[in-house]
Amino acid sequence: MFNSFTRRFFSTIPPKPPTPPTSKPTTPAVKKVKKVKPPKQPIRKPTNLLILSLGNPKEYNGTRHSIGHYVLDKLQNRYRSMPTRIGRFEISNHIINDTNLWFYRVPGYMNLSGKSVTPFFKEFTNKFKGEDTDFQTVILFDELDVDLGLVKIRKINSSHRGHNGLRDIQASSNIGKNYTGLQLGIGRYYNGDRTKPGIVADYVLSKFKPNEFEIIDDQLVDKVMDILEEMTNGKYIYDKLK
Repeated sequence: MFNSFTRRFFSTIPPKPPTPPTSKPTTPAVKKVKKVKPPKQPIRKPTNLLILSLGNPKEYNGTRHSIGHYVLDKLQNRYRSMPTRIGRFEISNHIINDTNLWFYRVPGYMNLSGKSVTPFFKEFTNKFKGEDTDFQTVILFDELDVDLGLVKIRKINSSHRGHNGLRDIQASSNIGKNYTGLQLGIGRYYNGDRTKPGIVADYVLSKFKPNEFEIIDDQLVDKVMDILEEMTNGKYIYDKLK
């Protein structure tokens, strides 16, 4: 039994207040901000493509070293390009995707390509002098280190890599390295030591076999046409080697 003192003691103790429920502080939701994409830059497209072929004089037609001339002739036939003249120089023209394609066969010998093309190139650039136009240069040439039927693109500012025609263009012409190269494969389909004098020269001056012409006509020319069409849409043609 509780005595009176105990009752008075307990009656004076105030009751404990109820413990409030504990809860973790809430973090306000963060809204995701959508990234604004920068506006797309308009695609740069050339208004003129000057397509030059390298090779040797006509008595060497059909040889591997003159594959550039052979492919240029095929392109002109496929496109049915219109013959015209710029000054005293014969040239032909075709339009794809609002881009003028100009075809010119660099005359003379391969090793003198730079000296041979300079008078024409000066006349050609004078044609567009003062006009708001954009023209780019493409060069077709043979390449030993690419298999027959294939084509590879060489960027602006690339080295000549030992090709005598390109070497002379870079050293002796007003084109310099400002061109896009299309390496037309001729392969290294010869027997013997490539370091032996005359082996490579004899090979590049030999004529293609009938089955090799078929590969060029049925495969290589189509690939070059596809690349040229892409170039008219701005692809490859402005790529530079840094």
